Amino acid sequence: MGHNVDSRLGRTNTDRGIDCGEGRVNIDRDTGIRYGVISVSNVKQAWNDWNCTDEYYEAEQIGSDYILIIKSPYYTLASNQTSYYCNSYHLERPVGDGARTYCFDRYWFEEDVAPYTIFRVSDNSYVKPEGK
Repeated sequence: MGHNVDSRLGRTNTDRGIDCGEGRVNIDRDTGIRYGVISVSNVKQAWNDWNCTDEYYEAEQIGSDYILIIKSPYYTLASNQTSYYCNSYHLERPVGDGARTYCFDRYWFEEDVAPYTIFRVSDNSYVKPEGK
């Protein structure tokens, strides 16, 4: 993987995007998983609060349009950083070789279908969509 420093911007550049927080911002330091960002309009009516903290998830609403997922038992692979928060990745543009990024499971979406591939944090196993 390529790695260099763009001294003009003070950012570390990698093949998976620019690490503008030098690995210290919007990333779970215990797991190395980045925070995910998803549009409020993409999740079910279940998201009717400005934050969610329970034994499984930690998430908060960013303005009126987006949700920042800070902790989850699930992750996906994403490479497109958001412009909202340094080092957080947009879940609506997943890629197969991106960085591990916290996400919601399929039950947060209409018809229980997530717009990305889901893996378990606990063992890195693939979570099969229902009926497959």
